[in-house]
Amino acid sequence: MARSLLTCKWALQIVVELVDSPKRPSELRRAIEGIEERVLFDRLRRLLDTGVLAKRGNNGYPRETFYYLIDPESFKPLRDWLSELTLPVERVVSIMSCRWTMDIMEELSEKRTPKEVKSALQGLPEKTLHVRLRELEELGLVSREVLPTRPVRVLYQLTETGMELLPLLKKLRGLILYTPRTRSQALSPARGS
Repeated sequence: MARSLLTCKWALQIVVELVDSPKRPSELRRAIEGIEERVLFDRLRRLLDTGVLAKRGNNGYPRETFYYLIDPESFKPLRDWLSELTLPVERVVSIMSCRWTMDIMEELSEKRTPKEVKSALQGLPEKTLHVRLRELEELGLVSREVLPTRPVRVLYQLTETGMELLPLLKKLRGLILYTPRTRSQALSPARGS
């Protein structure tokens, strides 16, 4: 399975750190708790390859390299949203990387009942739908409205934050950092095959 920028906590944290200003790798390492140097440089390289980041260096001594976002303005809502959450980034990444999360969010651009969402997304298990709705509500991306009717009706819809972040989250999901490794189907010459 391919991994997108949205499903990699370190890449997401690097992007968030670079929203305000360019930074050197040493500054990123100090700012992002727990990231190892080799992981940092791997993610920086992959982000460069996807076109999210660019780098510039000085020609003097000591040599310094600064990394910066190509379009920092588009990432400011993401940074603001993540800074408001009390959840760790790992939890946010695990929720957003679940199979049905983005599909459910796309369906909730208008008020819908869980039944309407389930019928629009063929193959979505009911339990998964309710778990994702609860998680999206916890993240502040979805609001829940209980109507005092008989029987009680529950409506879900994206919050203002959810509406603002949906296009960016879709973009981040589309930025593939990793592609699955496949084994070569060629026979190995070492085995004499």
